[in-house]
Amino acid sequence: MKKMVFLGMILLMTSCNHKHEVAKPDPFIAMEEMEELMLNTYLLEADMHLYEQSDTLDMEAYGQQEWQELMNRHHITTEIWQQNYRYYISRENLRDTLMKHLGDRLTEMEAAEAVNAKAKRDSLPTLPQPAARTVQLPVTN
Repeated sequence: MKKMVFLGMILLMTSCNHKHEVAKPDPFIAMEEMEELMLNTYLLEADMHLYEQSDTLDMEAYGQQEWQELMNRHHITTEIWQQNYRYYISRENLRDTLMKHLGDRLTEMEAAEAVNAKAKRDSLPTLPQPAARTVQLPVTN
């Protein structure tokens, strides 16, 4: 799974230098769905990096399972995803639009997470402060 994600990222970086455009794939994935796929791919990769140090998870098996579930949710194969990915990345205007939308969505998700975290903090009950205690010391003569 890591290899597929990194392959995708390598394709992103290297395809930016190509001057030729890739033919429109069949089946074609619409921009909105491709955006969703790329967002989920990014989140899966981030999730894997988060748990990469875990001794209890087999990260390769976890990544492969999550990737396959993502492909199944969108009723596509890895090959279809890769063909469409190459198509979008090979066209500067589509690539730029896709990356801007992804950046905007990630920013929105971060902002929503910050609002949720604040709401959670604000919803915690405040504990009453203990009353000041006065201690009377014995008087010595």
